[in-house]
Amino acid sequence: MTTDRISKLYDSLTTKQRAALVFNHWGSKDEAEIARIAQSIPVLNYRGRDPTFFSWVNDFSEMASAWAILHWRGRCASLGAMWVGYALMRQHEYVKADESFQEASQGEARLLALDVALDDVCSAHGIDSNVVRQLAGTESYRATRPGIAADLLYLEQVRAWLSEWL
Repeated sequence: MTTDRISKLYDSLTTKQRAALVFNHWGSKDEAEIARIAQSIPVLNYRGRDPTFFSWVNDFSEMASAWAILHWRGRCASLGAMWVGYALMRQHEYVKADESFQEASQGEARLLALDVALDDVCSAHGIDSNVVRQLAGTESYRATRPGIAADLLYLEQVRAWLSEWL
């Protein structure tokens, strides 16, 4: 029997309302309130597919989304730096243009590292990395100039970060 007045109020909330309350209390890290809300959630018995399967599909999807965000942010930043460089060249600001082109090259090195990290993580988990790219609306990145290599430090960081999703 629930004797706590607040807990009694939780019993009248919808599942969505309870979920919103838990989400809001995460920010304040109010563990006691989160536990009260959790106690009010009805326990259901059901028969269904193995939830581990859905957990893995969700994890793969989240990893793919994270990679896609990094890819497109990097691609936009690199292209932006290139365009700034071209604009500076037209204004005869050659030193600044060179700095901008260097920034674009660093961005391209990161994009190449993103691809290698994706290939490595996907391979370790039996996922086709090209499917991830397809879902992201892109393909393997090719540098605009020869001689640009993957940023190895960024490669390790991204590899570890993507692996955390799985």
